[in-house]
Amino acid sequence: MPKNPLFSWGVTVPVKDKYGAIAYCPDGKLQMIKVPMEPRCFPNGEPQLLYFPDGHEKAGWFKGMAQILYE
Repeated sequence: MPKNPLFSWGVTVPVKDKYGAIAYCPDGKLQMIKVPMEPRCFPNGEPQLLYFPDGHEKAGWFKGMAQILYE
């Protein structure tokens, strides 16, 4: 994971069609999509967001490990 905030951080996975089969591009390559990670929880059960929330100057960006550990 990156230490500092990053705009495009997530897990890249293949796209699946409506039948659950992996989708391919017209050139034969796999269609891929970037999926953001789900929020985690602090030991007290409070959710910890891994991405900056709406209204923040970097809304939607991955916070980076330094910020996540700080929180």
